[in-house]
Amino acid sequence: MLLNARSFAKGKTIKAGQTSASLGCTGRYAVCSKGGMKKSKCWFAGSAAAALFCLIASPKVVAEPPQATGGGNWVALPELTDEFNGATLDPTKWQKGRPGWTGRESTFDPANVYLTNGTLCLRSTAVNADDIRAACCQSTTASATSGCYYEASIKVSRLSMTSTFWLTGKYSEIDAMEQFGASLKRATNTQVLNMHVHYFPNGRSTDVGPRVTWKMPDSPTKAFHTYGMWWKDPRNVTYYFDGQEVGSIKTPGDFNESMNMLFTTEVFSKSDGRPTLESLRDPLRNTMYVDWVRSWRLVPASESKATALTPK
Repeated sequence: MLLNARSFAKGKTIKAGQTSASLGCTGRYAVCSKGGMKKSKCWFAGSAAAALFCLIASPKVVAEPPQATGGGNWVALPELTDEFNGATLDPTKWQKGRPGWTGRESTFDPANVYLTNGTLCLRSTAVNADDIRAACCQSTTASATSGCYYEASIKVSRLSMTSTFWLTGKYSEIDAMEQFGASLKRATNTQVLNMHVHYFPNGRSTDVGPRVTWKMPDSPTKAFHTYGMWWKDPRNVTYYFDGQEVGSIKTPGDFNESMNMLFTTEVFSKSDGRPTLESLRDPLRNTMYVDWVRSWRLVPASESKATALTPK
């Protein structure tokens, strides 16, 4: 089952060979012979030379939750789903930054979070070598809960900084991916998919954070890939890369709380080094891109609605 980016909110599906126009939808999508959709993106890079460059990527836009054991239907969660096709972020869904937290070794700058050509951009910049400005986009409400699948199409920045897609609450955290695009201390870390959970009911100083890793076939900075996390229940999380299951974690405690969803960039100099000023000032390297994020809740078939999607 393939879900078109614009028809997603309407609960429509696209089969191999169909076009978005045939379903009465609009958008910059071409259906490939095998059913995958290709999206071309172009934007203006504000460099000194005012150079115009185009990124023509073929993100894997197959948006489908994993096969549910025991039956049931997947129902779309509009509050945590966005194609980022507007001129600005939807304030009912997203805010720039996280209240009460400005970042670690860098400072979240609202100006570094913006939309361009149907894509959420999280740019990292620098005032000087000691003042690095990162990016944070957080869901307006803490509405992520267990029993749901969350997936995003992401292209990682080419920096010695993380590009991260995650959920967090008052005492727990689930990281679908935390990727270094160009680590200065661990070059091989670029292709390692890092997936974590964190449990800190008594504060961050007592954090227990098991993780799993998986070797990606290529650098995540070269193209869009889908990263998914199925928060099955309070004790189990399973992770996906381009639709393939790549790891599972049993949480150290019961993750029973609602969480915010976040997309962030950050500096971790101790493990991977601080990014260079040159890289932070290069628009071809300094931005994490999110093409879309989509979320579903698994419900019994008897509770399904018109927006329910039955995995095939």
